[in-house]
Amino acid sequence: MAEAEAVWAALLACVDMEFDVVQIESDSKCLVDMINDKVQPNVVTEALFLYIQYVKQQLGKRKEYVNTNNTKQNI
Repeated sequence: MAEAEAVWAALLACVDMEFDVVQIESDSKCLVDMINDKVQPNVVTEALFLYIQYVKQQLGKRKEYVNTNNTKQNI
């Protein structure tokens, strides 16, 4: 899933740049739900989402948002 890889790369860059707030916009409800732990990713994408979860933890107390259909969701 190329969009998930792009999210992962963007989050890594945000950690490196020490951003406090990150807003991720996506038109993929499936991707947003997987990032927000609302659905289980399939085996092929599971490792990538584990990396995304790890990078989210690296943001510490920082907040990041996934925006789908103009709705902000705290992840």
